[in-house]
Amino acid sequence: MIVLDRVVIDTSKRNMLWTFTLSSGPGCSDGELDLYLEDPSGTQYKAGGQVGPGAPTWTIAPGQSADVVALFALLPTPGVAYQLYVGISGFCHAAYQTESFTF
Repeated sequence: MIVLDRVVIDTSKRNMLWTFTLSSGPGCSDGELDLYLEDPSGTQYKAGGQVGPGAPTWTIAPGQSADVVALFALLPTPGVAYQLYVGISGFCHAAYQTESFTF
């Protein structure tokens, strides 16, 4: 399971830090997380930091959780809706989800 805990917009660094909590189920201990934002024009912004291609696979003891920080090199435009695409594999399941955010 994945839960978005907070989003911090850093105007001085022109980026955003998104903190998620990843949880594993019984007998499930490793997985990967891939995230990107898409603006209305279709431009995609891949997350860096502890997620995305090339990031390590997460190992979490069954039934436990861990905080994961994703970095988006983007300063969002106020009033514009962005789509967050979340892909998670492992942790006993694979899931793909989208959520809309307006800043």
